[in-house]
Amino acid sequence: MKLSEVKADIDKPIITPLSEDQKRDLKALLIAVYGNRSLAHLLIERGEEALADANKALNLNEKWIRGYHRKASALKLMGRLDEARAAIEKGLDIDPNNQALIDLLKALRENQS
Repeated sequence: MKLSEVKADIDKPIITPLSEDQKRDLKALLIAVYGNRSLAHLLIERGEEALADANKALNLNEKWIRGYHRKASALKLMGRLDEARAAIEKGLDIDPNNQALIDLLKALRENQS
C-alpha cells in the first residue's frame, strides 16, 4: 500500500452518520435510561439527581408523561411542593386522565393540609 492510499483512508470518517431510524431508537433508549435512573435516584432519596435525570428525559420528549411524574416526585422529595404541583399540572395538560399524576397531586394536597 502506498503512503497516498494510507492518507486517503485516514481522511475517511470512521463513524457513519445515524439513519433517522437509528436516531429515533437512540432517543427512545436515552429517554428510558434517564427515566429509569431518575426512578432509581428517587428510590434512594436522591432528589437532585432524580430531578436532573427527569429533566434530561423531558428535554428529549416533552410529552413523556412518566417524566412529569418523576420530576414532580423529585421536587416533592426536596420539599419544593409548588414546583412539584406545576410539573404535575403540565403532565395533566398532556394526559388529563393519568391516574399516577392525579394520585400524586392528591398526595401533595394532603401534605399541604
